[in-house]
Amino acid sequence: MEVGTIQNNKVNLFLAEFLGSLFFISAIFYTALFHGKDPLTTATGVGIGLFIAITAFGKYTGGHFNPAVSTGYFFFIQTEKLAHSYTFLTLIAAQFLGGVAAGLLLFIVTGFDNPVLLPKEDNIFGAFVDEMFFSFMFMTIIYCIKSSKHNFTHDSMLGGLTVGITLTGCVLYGGQVSGACYNPAVGFALNFWATMARGDTAYMRYLFMYMFAPIIGSLVAGFLVRFYIDSAFTPHVEPLQSKPNEPFLYRKDLELQATDK
Repeated sequence: MEVGTIQNNKVNLFLAEFLGSLFFISAIFYTALFHGKDPLTTATGVGIGLFIAITAFGKYTGGHFNPAVSTGYFFFIQTEKLAHSYTFLTLIAAQFLGGVAAGLLLFIVTGFDNPVLLPKEDNIFGAFVDEMFFSFMFMTIIYCIKSSKHNFTHDSMLGGLTVGITLTGCVLYGGQVSGACYNPAVGFALNFWATMARGDTAYMRYLFMYMFAPIIGSLVAGFLVRFYIDSAFTPHVEPLQSKPNEPFLYRKDLELQATDK
């Protein structure tokens, strides 16, 4: 998950990540609101939304749309952290604001009528573990797909499709337990606007779970991929490295740049 063709223009980077997050999180809210009683339809709609967002905006930003993805990638997968710290903060801000904007849109259009399944109150710990585990699995697959050592295809669309299908499976498997956010921007927007819509602060009790469980899962996934999976894997080609002023580039983009030269 690396920034693509937008390199030093942080305004355009922010805008592209914001729009992708807005579309993806809106797809989550609307799908859950209107199809929440059908788990398969809900999971499929969420996965399709992510695939579309990655296809449309991933070539510009890397297609994170999730603060947990960016956090795990930055701390464990990305090298030269100091050079990329501002890019990391730009992505995080765009993702959270995209989630808030998606929640506001749904609040205006529908009154935000419980769009996402909330965890059962008698099993908050189980919901936290569920959210953390499936976030861990989701992030592990993402980091393996985007790692230069594991990417056997130069087709970024195929990678986006795989990520979308993975999220579909995670939502389908774990959604009935935690509500299947796996994304702090989704969890924050969900709890904030649900509280605003009902004037009931009880929804904020779930905020810690939706904020921290995905991040913990992503950090564990990043650690695993960086120090165990990658270290034990011999790539079929030499991985290309991005320059400090070209953070998070796709290997495909780098090869195209080399060809152009």
